[in-house]
Amino acid sequence: MEISNIYFFISISFILLISPGPNTIYVVTKGMTEGRKAAFKAVLGASAGDMVQVLAASLGLAVLLQVSSLAFFIIKIPGAMFVIMGFFVMIAYAVVPRNYVAGSQKMKEYRPI
Repeated sequence: MEISNIYFFISISFILLISPGPNTIYVVTKGMTEGRKAAFKAVLGASAGDMVQVLAASLGLAVLLQVSSLAFFIIKIPGAMFVIMGFFVMIAYAVVPRNYVAGSQKMKEYRPI
């Protein structure tokens, strides 16, 4: 491998390393909109998801899913259903009562589900 390729790889890796990912953006957004407690819960959730992914990879599930299209399909369908369920839950929480006043305590107490 040429030295110029190594420098290029290191520079691109550094750029990817310092750029914020979706978890960082999610945690910062939660912290700014809902406060420190919500941001901490978001960190715990993101970390739990990362731990599940690392555990699955260490057990060889990543290789199995890469090799077997049937296993990938079996995992993909519940995952897609989970995302669709999350969409409908978000839509349900987006419904705001007509008497909502910005900054009032009523919005924090409103839970449609």
